[in-house]
Amino acid sequence: MKLIIKRKRWLRGQPDNSALRNADGKQCCLGFLARACGASTKDVLNFPDPGVTKGIDWPKGIAPKGHGYDGHGNTALVGRIISTNDSRGLLPKARERQLKELFAEAGIKVVFE
Repeated sequence: MKLIIKRKRWLRGQPDNSALRNADGKQCCLGFLARACGASTKDVLNFPDPGVTKGIDWPKGIAPKGHGYDGHGNTALVGRIISTNDSRGLLPKARERQLKELFAEAGIKVVFE
């Protein structure tokens, strides 16, 4: 699967203001993935992570499982993706490189535009 993340609409480096999609139309990297998986804006609006969503066909490795490592059902990989996306301490190129590597673990090729 190929995932395109539009930098102009990408919400990152803001751990206190992160959601799959915010009311202003910005989305985290997992919000872009949810939309690529067929989720509507309503399906992801103001939800913090995949573990609390319903009816989204998340790819293997991203899909919530049971109680998960965080109580929401998120996989450890999703936890690393969220931490990387939301970290204030990463330079832009390092964040993009790390996210590409993490998503690749789930068979997802990320392209930033």
